[in-house]
Amino acid sequence: MRGTYGFVGLVGFCMLGGVALAASPLDGTRWGIQMTAPSLKAPSDGQIQFEKGKFTTPLFEPNGFSASNYTLTEQEGAPLIWETMQTSETEGSLSWRGELTAETMRGLASWQKRDGTVVNYTFTGRRAVESPAKVEPPAPKPKPVEPPSSKPKPKGPARSGSN
Repeated sequence: MRGTYGFVGLVGFCMLGGVALAASPLDGTRWGIQMTAPSLKAPSDGQIQFEKGKFTTPLFEPNGFSASNYTLTEQEGAPLIWETMQTSETEGSLSWRGELTAETMRGLASWQKRDGTVVNYTFTGRRAVESPAKVEPPAPKPKPVEPPSSKPKPKGPARSGSN
């Protein structure tokens, strides 16, 4: 009997794993975001990226926040919601929650620093459009070399036979 439960559990686990490995609608996208917080004098521009089930942002990498897994909540008629938490050994934790509607995104990021200070950010963003690959113009075609003329070359002036 225990073997049956183990098998059923294994099948269930594999099915859940298959769901987790399904492609995310965010996977392979990059977003230009603008972050604001009461402590910021001006909005801060940055990027976030979703790639192979991981969330990254170069804006916080210098603080030791590396790539993290993210989760999605999809409900019919509602915005797509994603969440993640990044941790840094020296700087604390950074929780993200975003809502995606069509091509725009908005959300919150909450940074709990090691000393207990919490900084809350709001962000808005748009999908970053990849610039098309630079296309080199085709090289100019070489001009065809004219074949040598088949006409005989004219000879010098004709000479009269009298002297």
